[in-house]
Formats: sequence, C-alpha cells, structure tokens
Amino acid sequence: MSHPVIPTREQPERWPVAETTDLLAPEVLADPHRHYRELREMGPAVWLPVHGVLAVVSDAEIRTVLKDRERFLEVGATPPGDIGAKRWARTVLSIGKQPVARPSGNTQRPADDVGQWMDAHAAKLVNEYVGKQEFDGVDLSQRFIADVVMRVTGAGEEAGHTAIRTMAAQESGGGDGAGSSLLGASAPRATAMITHLCQAVSRENVAEGSWLDTLYREADRGRIGQHTVVRLAAECVTTGIDTAIHGICTALDALAAREDLWADLRRRRILGVDVVREALRLDPLVPGAARVAARDTDLGGIPVRVRDTVWLSHLAAGIDPAKWGPYAQQFVVPRAHNSDYLAYGSDPFSQVGQALGERAADLLLDHLAFRCTRLEPAGAPERNLAIPARSWASLPVRITAHRGRVGGPRSVRTVGGPTGTGRRRGTGRASI
Repeated sequence: MSHPVIPTREQPERWPVAETTDLLAPEVLADPHRHYRELREMGPAVWLPVHGVLAVVSDAEIRTVLKDRERFLEVGATPPGDIGAKRWARTVLSIGKQPVARPSGNTQRPADDVGQWMDAHAAKLVNEYVGKQEFDGVDLSQRFIADVVMRVTGAGEEAGHTAIRTMAAQESGGGDGAGSSLLGASAPRATAMITHLCQAVSRENVAEGSWLDTLYREADRGRIGQHTVVRLAAECVTTGIDTAIHGICTALDALAAREDLWADLRRRRILGVDVVREALRLDPLVPGAARVAARDTDLGGIPVRVRDTVWLSHLAAGIDPAKWGPYAQQFVVPRAHNSDYLAYGSDPFSQVGQALGERAADLLLDHLAFRCTRLEPAGAPERNLAIPARSWASLPVRITAHRGRVGGPRSVRTVGGPTGTGRRRGTGRASI
C-alpha cells in the first residue's frame, strides 16, 4: 500500500500517514485496541496529522527510543548527573518482607517497614467492603492506594484523600475535544498532584521514619541530590496513586467477568500482582510519552529530523505480537516477562510507582480472594472518557463472602522478584 508523501525541510520523505485518525476521539477512547492495531500494521511509526506528531507504535522501536538518550531526549528530563536516582528509586521495595535494596556502602535501613501496616489495613478495608456485599471498586481502590502512598511518604491519610479529590477535580474538567494534544495527556493531573505534594509533604512536616524522610536525610548527607528527592516523591504521588488505582480497577473488572480467573486467584494458582500487570499491559492509564530527536536519525527506516517530537504509544506497545506473542490482545495469566510493561513509564524514577503500586494491589486482591468466594459485576462500569487517560469513573461489583473466613490470609506473601512466588499457576485465557 502506498502512503502520502510528507514534505520535510529539505526533501520529500515517505512516512506512513493516518490522515483522519484522532486517538482522543470518543470512539477510540472507548475501544482503542482496533485503532492502535491498524496503526501498527502501517509501520513502526505513523504520522498523525490531527495531532501533529509521529506516533511510534512498535514495541521494539519504542524501547529503542527510550534507551537511546543520545538520539532522543526526554521532555523535562532530570539531568543525568543527579546522583542517586536509580539506586534510591528501588528503596521503596523495603516495604513488606522483601529484600531491601540499599545503595552500596549504606548500612542504614533506608525506610520504615510498613508491610505489616499495609497488610492490616488491606484486611480492615476488605472486611468493611465485604459487609456491604455490593460496592464500587473505584472507591475501594482509591481509599487503599491513597492511604498506602501517603503512609510511605509520611503525609498522613487525610493528605491521601485530598490527593484523590485533586485528581478527580482534574478529571471532571474535561478535555479539549478532537485533535487535542497527546503530548500533554497527563500533564494537568500530574501538575495538580505535584502541587498538592509540595503543600502536604515538605522537609519540615514529613513524618519521621517514613521513606521520604529517609530520602531527605540522605540528601542532607550528600548521598542523593535534592532534586532527585523531589522527583522520587512526585513519582510516588502521581503514578504511585493514579496508575495503581487504575490497575486495581482494571484487574477487578477482569476478575468479576472471569469466574475461572477468580477461582485461580482464590486457590492461589495465580498471583494478584500478575493479574494487575496483565491489566495494565492491555489497558495503560496514560496513553504514551514524548521524546525529542537530538539529531537527524531514523526509526525502523522512517526518517526523523532533529527537534522532531515523537510520541511513544504505551498501549500499542502492550498489544504488539512481536513482543507478546499471538495472544497479545488476550488476557492471559500468567504471562512470561509480564513485569516488562510500560504503564508506569521507563525511567529509574518509575520504579517507585511500579514497586509500590504492584505490592499494594497484590495485597488487596489477596485479601479479597481470601474473604470472598465469588466476585461478579453489579452493574455496568463507567469510564471517564473526557480526558485521554481512560480512568474508571465507577466499577460496581458484588461479592459473596466466605462464611468460614475472617481476618486475612494466614501468611503474608513476599513478592521477591518479577514473577513473584512459586505458587502453582493457572492458565486463564480469554479475549478482551
């Protein structure tokens, strides 16, 4: 198939072009997989005149751009010389009973171990919602994740609820309609959350012994840059809350629709974290990320000029069969290499949100599976399609409590690696 010729500054260059595709159109946001599949079939990158960007839709090319920081620059990136970013992003893994990732030479415990608190809090909330029999999965997810994130950052639970309200206010503001910028898809939400963070959590009022307090103390010792502390905290409060809530809701929606998947989770044949990872692979909250070409180059043979902005589609990468196999658009648990998805981002700071979100989601789903014999829809779920991020507006579910069980699972599992524990695994598979 021939494609229109797109003129450049010097000479015509042949780019695949999707003349009328608007990735922010309501019909695309409501059912995006077909549209993104069509773009991927046109080539590794496609020019979108409606948005004025070159959209990269091949998983391999997206990862090439993300790794090549000489050819492609992150918009608003932290200077690479800022010390401690990659090492200290991993210290949030000290929650629960996981091995603590310490920077070399540091013998101090990097953060308060809140694993027992998270487990008890998940049990408390699940017990409350089980008593309701029917509840909104969005409400449960928001409450738990906000409490966890604010506990880790030392801001307190009330600050977490305020953060959720801040995020909701941004969602209710609506989008710019057809043709609005993909590049700024999550900017208002992130800006609002970071503004709230600066007001609620500062060097002066952060709780002693919290993860963020530890980072501030390490910055005082010169072991980590002050700017890095701000970026780590911002990542925790933005993707740590936003994407984690979305992941839990998407997982609950799949579990409610799939009796076999719920049965596997209850019998511990699959991990809750694997369900969440698969949910976020197929349905990332933030549609993509932007990079700027530092020099004339190419992507899969498609010319890219210096200062051109390319948009990397997280959703297209998540359904690319070259990466995920012939069942790329199906919900499969477990799936090999399932932690290698892009919903949380790809830079070192994103490890904060991903580690915290996955751990919290795993605990919450574990407690639900322990206490409930059945999970099913209680009405039609609703998405918030007024903004590019396809967040959940409501997710009504109905549960049947296990009469012989109270409290929580007898032992709290440790998620010690990308595939979790050695629990027996099921082979659930269904089209989404």
